[in-house]
Amino acid sequence: MNAYYVKSHFAITTTDWTAIVAPVDANYFALKNADGSALLLRTDMTDAQTEDTLSTGGQETVTSGPNLSFISQGTTRFPHGSTVIWVKATAGVGPVIVTWVL
Repeated sequence: MNAYYVKSHFAITTTDWTAIVAPVDANYFALKNADGSALLLRTDMTDAQTEDTLSTGGQETVTSGPNLSFISQGTTRFPHGSTVIWVKATAGVGPVIVTWVL
């Protein structure tokens, strides 16, 4: 596996929030809605105030320049194993496709 550029597929449901977990250390991620319906996104699974909707075929991207303090500490914005966002289908089962870049 190329640890600098990774794609992940996540199956989702209409009943449960699915954690999108970083499979590698990353500073960038893009979440693509490959499902035939809108997706619900939350940064906090238990807080509806953090919810947003991603339309069919839409993409949510978080990108930023290198953070020198992170680099000097040997850390990244989205460490391996961390939950970045929560996703739930409004209909269908996905997939959600996520691109991770160091």
